Amino acid sequence: GLLGITHSLAHKIGAVFHIPHGCANAILMPYVIQFNKKACLARYADLARVAGLPGHTDAQLVQSYEEAIRCLNRKMNIPLNIHDYGVPEELYLEKKEAIAHNAVLDACTPENPREVDDALMGCILECAYYGKPVNFNPIRWNNEHKGAVTKSTKVLTSFLDEVRFKGVGARPVGELAAEPTEE
Repeated sequence: GLLGITHSLAHKIGAVFHIPHGCANAILMPYVIQFNKKACLARYADLARVAGLPGHTDAQLVQSYEEAIRCLNRKMNIPLNIHDYGVPEELYLEKKEAIAHNAVLDACTPENPREVDDALMGCILECAYYGKPVNFNPIRWNNEHKGAVTKSTKVLTSFLDEVRFKGVGARPVGELAAEPTEE
């Protein structure tokens, strides 16, 4: 099988924004995991367990997995979002709809564990550009043309800002009080 929407988006943002494919994949991976975990949380949790990451629940393990990827990106000087790579906002805004549409048409997209359309792909792309958590209600997002960060997402983001990884170990994520929810 092919590789899913991390690669679909990486193909398109690489072509348009001239971001090397590996770097684009590294930037996109945490955002795509956040989107896909509704369809395959246990599979991501298994990867976190194999990597020896902390967490008591599948959700906590997946959160550790996302943060471990971000940590590795920081260690390799890979920006955590597309904006910080140096893509001007004007260019992003001009190209975002075409990128999202073309990513949906990419050969890797049908293999993704969660279905995606132009609107959802656009939401993921926007989160990856601005560095926002992928925690959106697609209907509200489409109506407002922007994602709203819920209170629980702010709590989660604050928690993630405090997490500091050392190698493959990290401090326990047991104090995570609530899972992000769609509103």
